[in-house]
Amino acid sequence: MKSRFLPAVIATLTLIGCRETVLGPPSGLPESSAGVPQQVVVGGVPVALETSLWRDFMPIAPPDGQALTALLTVRSQNGTPLPDGLQVTAAGVYYLGKRWTSEPESERGYDPTAIVYLARGGPRWGPGGTADVIVLLDFNGAKALLRAANQPITRTD
Repeated sequence: MKSRFLPAVIATLTLIGCRETVLGPPSGLPESSAGVPQQVVVGGVPVALETSLWRDFMPIAPPDGQALTALLTVRSQNGTPLPDGLQVTAAGVYYLGKRWTSEPESERGYDPTAIVYLARGGPRWGPGGTADVIVLLDFNGAKALLRAANQPITRTD
């Protein structure tokens, strides 16, 4: 009797293991970062994504370090101020076949050519290695994806 169920259990576990690992809330981001542009034009302004990804290992951090944090900056590429109403509504970090999605928080900024967001509480990937980062932009209801490729995951000590 037990041997009849074993193949079904193995097949189910195999299928589960082949699925992509997604950590975080649903986001509307693609399953893969492939094909997402590294520059888009929003409201007539060309923009690109700059990131900083890190894990905190300072003495007050847990022994295995803090969770991944992502600083996300959408910046005008020609010095023109960004259009009013431009927002980042979702972010995804793609690392070794896994994806962490988040709804980043806006950080107060005074540079009219950039908007800054922060995503906290990610997985404990790295440090070391690189990840692709994608943000979902919303400009008055119009959506666009923007990618920063091969971003290093660093550590702070």
